[in-house]
Amino acid sequence: MNEATARAQLQSMTAWDAEPTLTAAEVQRLLDMHRMVDVYGVLADAYASWAASSPYIVGQLVVPTVRNGHFYNVTVSDGASGPTEPVWPLTSGGAVVLDGVTYTEAGSAPWSGRWALNMAAAEGWRWKAGKCAGRFSFSSEVNSFQRRQIHEMCLQMAAQYDKGGLSTIQVDAGSIFDPVIGNVNGAP
Repeated sequence: MNEATARAQLQSMTAWDAEPTLTAAEVQRLLDMHRMVDVYGVLADAYASWAASSPYIVGQLVVPTVRNGHFYNVTVSDGASGPTEPVWPLTSGGAVVLDGVTYTEAGSAPWSGRWALNMAAAEGWRWKAGKCAGRFSFSSEVNSFQRRQIHEMCLQMAAQYDKGGLSTIQVDAGSIFDPVIGNVNGAP
């Protein structure tokens, strides 16, 4: 599984854009916190994936968005990457210059990408619970929700992911929350 797929699954599992929302940076942080040993037994590394229009400083280490077994050192930078990902060199010490940033191949990064998505989702729901603890009372034409109900629902979702699975959960006001979660075990 690549990082973009894992991020999309985690976004779905946490209903990240539904109130209380998680930011894209928070979703990425959850994903980064829950990297695990890949199917080949290679330990997760801490290299950040390349990102478009992002600040890069000399000495920063990055990997391609679709990992190729290598990591790259930013050896020259005018401040930020451009909109297009470079074509990454695979030779030792090979360099590519794009949009004022030079990326130099710096070694092997064989981790193939695997994440503990259930654990990440549980933590994401706890973060959402924390966000709603001090707010949220609203009404619709049919139901009225109090922040306590939203807080409890977020904690129930976290508990379900802590158990390693998710079933439909009924919330106090009778509404049903049943996200589409797909493959949640992080297996490739």
